[in-house]
Amino acid sequence: MHTVPGAAELIAAAERDTGLSNWGGQDFRVGLELFLDEAPRHARMSGPGRERMLQRIDGLLRNRLRLIGYRSEHPEVAEQRIERPIFILGLPRSGTSNLLSLLASDPAHRVPRMWEMYRSVPPPQRETYGSDPRIAEVQAALVREGFGSEALQATHPFDAQLPEECAFIFEHTFATMTFPAYVNLPEFANYALNTADWRAIYGYHRQVLQHLQTNYAGDRWVLKTPEHGHFIKDLLATYPDAILLYTHRHPTQVMSSLASNITELRKLWSDEVDPQEVASFFLGVQAEQTRRMVSCREDPAIDRHFLDIDFEDLTRRPMAVMEKLYRHFDLPLNDAARGGLQHYVDHLARKTHGHGGHKHQLADYGYEPEQIERAFAPYLSWFAEHRDGFLLKQAAA
Repeated sequence: MHTVPGAAELIAAAERDTGLSNWGGQDFRVGLELFLDEAPRHARMSGPGRERMLQRIDGLLRNRLRLIGYRSEHPEVAEQRIERPIFILGLPRSGTSNLLSLLASDPAHRVPRMWEMYRSVPPPQRETYGSDPRIAEVQAALVREGFGSEALQATHPFDAQLPEECAFIFEHTFATMTFPAYVNLPEFANYALNTADWRAIYGYHRQVLQHLQTNYAGDRWVLKTPEHGHFIKDLLATYPDAILLYTHRHPTQVMSSLASNITELRKLWSDEVDPQEVASFFLGVQAEQTRRMVSCREDPAIDRHFLDIDFEDLTRRPMAVMEKLYRHFDLPLNDAARGGLQHYVDHLARKTHGHGGHKHQLADYGYEPEQIERAFAPYLSWFAEHRDGFLLKQAAA
């Protein structure tokens, strides 16, 4: 069993090396300590995986210190307004990444990209946004960690310049499901989903967006991670004018794809990956996400923030989906927006999110269709009752 340094040791090293000590709050220590305590018992990290994980944690700590330090020295950051941000929710593998990239092609939209979430200081400049040297730094780090592997890229494209999930912002709070996706951490996952203070986490999220838009703002942010579906009330408490897009795909078409994705992801950190352990655990996580979404939407004041988007419609009729979305929320679908969206549909969608080499079956992960439908019964029942017209009621072929 490998030992890992304690939280105090890692925090002290980050403070020493950056010369900074303002963390903008101390809640992150709870998750960091829990991760470091549980990892030797459950994570089964390989020696190289352990070293790469410690490097990742060190980078997160340093980036957080630098971002809070910059904010302290530049009060104008706190004056940045974030209006009508668009959040993409939904089950993983239901088209959320494709929808994010599609909406990112509207020049009025600002999306977070992996390089700026991991190397945030100084704030990006509009003029050098596509040529910032930090892009190459983060891309090199992704390659070192193994994110460029063919098997993993087939399940999800990882690149420093692609629009990416808010989960990589949440990593800096050490209360996110990315860590249990990387390695087996059931106790940490329970903390992230059920105990962590998500009002504070979304407060940090807002600070990051303010920081990133200081020198390069759009008319609105477009953001996504399936994790948002667990914490809708906390999200809306932080962003009361948020637009929420929920993508829908039948769970039997989702779960083996997700299990495949996470299994490949865990291979970056561990030589002992159990695909059926992954499948069983994340079935419960995602079923709970849909249960919480359904419960929240019983409140009409919350439900009015939502627009439901069917995976098949998004794949086959993306411009029709965009026209409906822009009309529903009274967003300007001008020539520039329409041209950007159409260019993505015509030239980039299949190249970026085609996943043609990703093969998976329910049986590969010990799933039975009936088992998945039982787990998602509240979601499927709600959908059948309230959202006629979608294809969700059909099981996977």
